[in-house]
Amino acid sequence: MSQAKITIVGTLRFSPDEGLLYSLSLLAGSPPRMTQTRWLEVLKVDEWPGLGKRPVPHAEKAGESVLDKWLGAMAAYDQALHADPAYRQAASELMERQRSEPQLLSLGDLTLWAYRGKLLVVESTEPDDQQTAILWIKHYCSVKNDRISEFGEEWKRSKTWISWVACLASQLPKAFDFSCGNATAGNVSNAARVSG
Repeated sequence: MSQAKITIVGTLRFSPDEGLLYSLSLLAGSPPRMTQTRWLEVLKVDEWPGLGKRPVPHAEKAGESVLDKWLGAMAAYDQALHADPAYRQAASELMERQRSEPQLLSLGDLTLWAYRGKLLVVESTEPDDQQTAILWIKHYCSVKNDRISEFGEEWKRSKTWISWVACLASQLPKAFDFSCGNATAGNVSNAARVSG
């Protein structure tokens, strides 16, 4: 029997200014390491039609002014890319498709799945089979959503119960002490001791 481990590793988001991005948490720095979230481009945009190749840094030309020029060129490329109607349409279509069906994303050496705004990794004991992976992802997400829905219903019930108890407590004589969640008969017991 094949088994799969599915892990949510990030989320998707789309904005007109920043484009279609996914989040990825990375360990950075020397020990103690801290987790940093990076937002990276989902679509393959290294050579977008009409824009040419994405600017790349030149390792042999190290210097602050070269770095500033490269960062400026990258910002201009990204701004033109995100304003391009073809890019916006491709990003919008991918966002729409992943709402109903898991979408396979090859991001460099990573093989990830986008589904319902989440970025997932599927680890399996079976050879790669996209149809099986899609079923596993759908099952995983539906079970996870069911648990969240159950928690939501429990929360609603507990809030209703708490309001019912509060209403009941307001109807009881002031002799009862409900502080700190203790329903002890504070003044009633003192009155019983005095009369007894």
